[in-house]
Amino acid sequence: MNTAALTLRDITDLEDPDFSDWLDLYETAFPPGEKLLVSTLLKYLNRISSGEETALHMSVLQNTSTSFVGMMVYEARPENEIATLWYFAIKPSERNKGMGTVAYQELLKHLDPAVYRALVFEVEIPSKENAEEATRRIAFYRRQGALMLEGIEYWQHIGWHHPPTLMHIMVHPIQPLDPEQAFALAQNVFGDAVQRRGELRLR
Repeated sequence: MNTAALTLRDITDLEDPDFSDWLDLYETAFPPGEKLLVSTLLKYLNRISSGEETALHMSVLQNTSTSFVGMMVYEARPENEIATLWYFAIKPSERNKGMGTVAYQELLKHLDPAVYRALVFEVEIPSKENAEEATRRIAFYRRQGALMLEGIEYWQHIGWHHPPTLMHIMVHPIQPLDPEQAFALAQNVFGDAVQRRGELRLR
């Protein structure tokens, strides 16, 4: 398969032929403590299908034959000069083929460097339960050019149905950024859920 030809396509209504596969991957690829309720996603999709302007993109990753190979949820806010990657997964049968790298770079192509200063996102903190997978995921994002924002504490809030989860924040600079600027952008996205706890560093 020619992974160089992967593309992102936004889902715009419930009748999208790939929506069931998108939703199945969302349901199975992420820990329960990191997932928004499906009803929340459906509300966003209804807003999109009604023609309402929204910064949220619920996107399908496709190969050259338009087959479903992955999903993303991201926000692009040019007025705030920042984009946020909320969810990103490749379906299990298509992993370890380089698609994750191509998909991530495809997302970056959608972010005009004259407009956006950074892409920010959450990642799990490695623990006894998830050490290998979480460490591998962080290494993947670092290979793409993302940096860990250190000197902070961030608690992820996904809704009333789950207690907050302590997470890392990573920043992919699109324009040159120092740690203070990266922290300010993170606060723009996550608000008071992210707090300074020491010397700020990007590495």
